[in-house]
Amino acid sequence: MKTQKSIMSSISKTSIFFFFLFLILDNISIFADEFLGQKPSTKDIKWEKINAEKFRSKDKIIKWEILSEEYENKIQQRITNTEVKKSLSLYSQNRSIAFSDRSIGPDIGWKLPNGFKWNDTYSFDLSARGFSGQFRHGRPFLHWNGGDATGQAHWKTFSTKDSSFGLNGSMRSLYKGSDFSGGTTGQFEEGLSLGFRYDRKLSKQSGFAIGGEQLIQLDDTTDTGRNIYLMKSKGIWLNNKKNDFPLLVMNGGIASGRFASNENIRLFCFEDFDKERTSSTRIDNDLCFGPVGSISLLPNKSLSFFTEYNSDQLVLAASKELSIIRPIRLTFGVNILEPGGSAKIKDKKEFNWVFRLSTAL
Repeated sequence: MKTQKSIMSSISKTSIFFFFLFLILDNISIFADEFLGQKPSTKDIKWEKINAEKFRSKDKIIKWEILSEEYENKIQQRITNTEVKKSLSLYSQNRSIAFSDRSIGPDIGWKLPNGFKWNDTYSFDLSARGFSGQFRHGRPFLHWNGGDATGQAHWKTFSTKDSSFGLNGSMRSLYKGSDFSGGTTGQFEEGLSLGFRYDRKLSKQSGFAIGGEQLIQLDDTTDTGRNIYLMKSKGIWLNNKKNDFPLLVMNGGIASGRFASNENIRLFCFEDFDKERTSSTRIDNDLCFGPVGSISLLPNKSLSFFTEYNSDQLVLAASKELSIIRPIRLTFGVNILEPGGSAKIKDKKEFNWVFRLSTAL
């Protein structure tokens, strides 16, 4: 009964959200049909015979000149560079951005996935994501302070020109010990779960993705919730030259699990969704959805600065891509939000750090 009331109380909020989402998507398709799909009708064309003599130049004579090989090479190089810039599209590699020239860029999110289509160069990705202790209680900032980490593996199983589908597996947690939840049975024996991802390219600089991580939980010790998400991403080139850095990336959507920790801004919730679990917290028993998002700025292909709100944390971070045999991405940032879905900013003495290490295979 409680579940039914909770669902009913959020119907109006949810209905408004999806109504506006439908209007936006519907208008986009209408404008696309109007501006891209228009074809001129031959009935509206008026033909008129002209006097060709009026357009002939009587005082100008065309002079032909043989160009040097060096000059021809310069012209060809300019044409090639222009073609590369015009064809540059945005893709994803786990939490990182990727480009149509087969290069992998830095992360544009810490926890949040993005909505770009998975790139065509690399099908596998391994990553470890973690944080120092949420509560420092006066202990040094750079110490581990009882922190924790999660390991993930992503596999793009197949793709088409504009979409792809993949599977993922998570291990929660990489922490070994008995002082914190998610670490009582050892490194590789707990918190195992499976999920999926489907993404689609909307344009050269935008796309959307729907998926889930920790969706199928193989034991009772995952303690991160079922992170189901619907994300849309769009990149905007800020330079006056077309498709040139700096690049601004906006990423937003709705998600569940830890992505809906803040009870004050949840869109809808299914309470006691998984009440069969015995050794879990409320975040695992309920299935709730809330808004999430991130904004990233890339001054070049290998460096990014971003801020991410995932309901549980507000992270300010920087990420760097290093090409060492394989594309490796290193991300380090600071969480300034109090834990547990709070909307309060921490005292600066309690800031804790976050990290992500990823490699493409």
